[in-house]
Amino acid sequence: MKAVLIVIFFALLGQSVDVYRNAYKTQNEDKILACLDFLEDKKSKTELEQCYYAVFLCLKADYSSNPYTKYKSFNNGYALLQSFI
Repeated sequence: MKAVLIVIFFALLGQSVDVYRNAYKTQNEDKILACLDFLEDKKSKTELEQCYYAVFLCLKADYSSNPYTKYKSFNNGYALLQSFI
């Protein structure tokens, strides 16, 4: 429920990059997963949003308890980051 409220709050703010930066700085699981969910649903992302999306995918691996989900999430995020570099 808390994640849904955060996503709605982000949508009302217009999703400035500061929201992603603050979520990353705090390393708060709820905020990071809410940002990740929002970015997954977003149709077109800026380059910076794509980078944050990749980083949040890697961080999602840290929060998961399923080894397969950890592996898949980290590899997808890492591959996406490597494509930008």
